[in-house]
Amino acid sequence: NSLEAYDVAEKARELLFPPTDAIRLQSALNLFKQAIVLDESYFGGYAGAAQVLAFMEFFKPKKV
Repeated sequence: NSLEAYDVAEKARELLFPPTDAIRLQSALNLFKQAIVLDESYFGGYAGAAQVLAFMEFFKPKKV
């Protein structure tokens, strides 16, 4: 499962840019979560999910 988790996380990383595309970010987050389910000990799923959540927060529309 480690190799499968790695592969899924790599696919998710391909979706990270541009980080202003909310649909791509949500898709990447879903894949990173899948990587975590596949192998809870693989850091890539957690790190990727954290990066996506940071992008989502940074690029969300500002309230005026």
